[in-house]
Amino acid sequence: VQARTGPDGALYIVDMYRYVIEHPRWIPPETLASLDVRAGHSLGRIFRVYSKSRPPRPIVRLDRLDAAGLVAALDSPNGPQRDLAQQMLLWNKERNGDAVRQPLTKLARTAERPQTRLQALCSLEGLGLLGDQDLLAGLVDAHPGIRRQAIRMAESRLDASPAVLTAALKLVDDADPQVQLQ
Repeated sequence: VQARTGPDGALYIVDMYRYVIEHPRWIPPETLASLDVRAGHSLGRIFRVYSKSRPPRPIVRLDRLDAAGLVAALDSPNGPQRDLAQQMLLWNKERNGDAVRQPLTKLARTAERPQTRLQALCSLEGLGLLGDQDLLAGLVDAHPGIRRQAIRMAESRLDASPAVLTAALKLVDDADPQVQLQ
């Protein structure tokens, strides 16, 4: 059983049933001959769970948004929406490019939710738009997860950017052990 929040805020629970879940390639031929590897293929359920007092919100049609709309969609409390918006931004690197640099930079530095700041920073990296100033802001972010990710992103620039190296070295004594480890 797998459970996840959907783009409408409801909880989706997938209850799958299959007698054999391994790929037939990995089952010895003598065993495979005695199995019905498709047994249960029509069984299983998907439950959509939400509160009666708070029905699911409408699902945003991200495929109808331009680049600016996708950047705005990153600033959402809904993880699946943020993930899909980021994915769509990265799919269209050539088209989105510099048009999204400024709004992504603003989100990466000023968004209220750390998840939004992190995905904006990662989007800048994925689009090839991540600058040293973006990294420096990430390295001093209030949230340790963002500092940790900024260190990872900075690793390839430590030789070329003394400012990034200095900022990263300051995190050796960070209060968060995961930041120290990174």
